[in-house]
Amino acid sequence: MKLGIAAYSVIKRLGNFEGDEIPAVLIGSVFQLGKSDKLLAKLKKTVQSQYPDAKYTVPDKAPVYGAVLLAMDRIGMKADASIYSTFNFYGRRTVYEQ
Repeated sequence: MKLGIAAYSVIKRLGNFEGDEIPAVLIGSVFQLGKSDKLLAKLKKTVQSQYPDAKYTVPDKAPVYGAVLLAMDRIGMKADASIYSTFNFYGRRTVYEQ
């Protein structure tokens, strides 16, 4: 599976994971909207053949929310409860509902 090989390649290039849990954050519409159990199983099988300590997370928000938080941090804005509440409201909506 090409996606698994790509993930394996990134982990290998990052290096220094010996004995550590490897965090694999799966982003993008294929994982977040499609929720394909078969695709995830194949990805895990490919990666875990070399890195059995990999742990997988599928965020419940799109990557853009993290980018907003980073931008806010960059300009010195604090993310308060209202920001997270807004994220939770808009994060539940799908592309088709907008």
